[in-house]
Amino acid sequence: MRHSKPKFEINKAKTKMLRVALIYAEWNKEFNLEMLNSAKDELISQGVSPDMIQIFKVPGAFELPLMALKVADTDNFDAIIVFATVIKGATIHFELVASESTRGIMSVSLETEIPVINGILACNTEEQAKERASKDKEDKGKELAQSCLQLCAELPD
Repeated sequence: MRHSKPKFEINKAKTKMLRVALIYAEWNKEFNLEMLNSAKDELISQGVSPDMIQIFKVPGAFELPLMALKVADTDNFDAIIVFATVIKGATIHFELVASESTRGIMSVSLETEIPVINGILACNTEEQAKERASKDKEDKGKELAQSCLQLCAELPD
């Protein structure tokens, strides 16, 4: 585990009315839901109302950018967090999906000016995915929620 993680400073006064969409991919669902549930728990523990969190799903990582764009275009959300796990196989499919999904997520965020927090894990093995997604290990879900909250608090109105 890395030891260079930032210490997030969350402004709870700004989290109360924050509207957050969580979007997960069905491929490798167990890892994605582990991260999503951890992120949701962290958002709530930091003051986001459970009523202000909505969950969406897509078939795989490649579909995340389109769903994020459609969700952002509703103007019903202040931030979006996406969750997917892409595990390396025998071909370059892994690199293509992880890279292009990430590029799409960034494009949505820049185009809509809504934070889209990238929770796409690109792992060489299932074991790496378990380690990163697990609440008992690296807990990427919690980390993604904290990134979301800090960015939302820091962005100028």
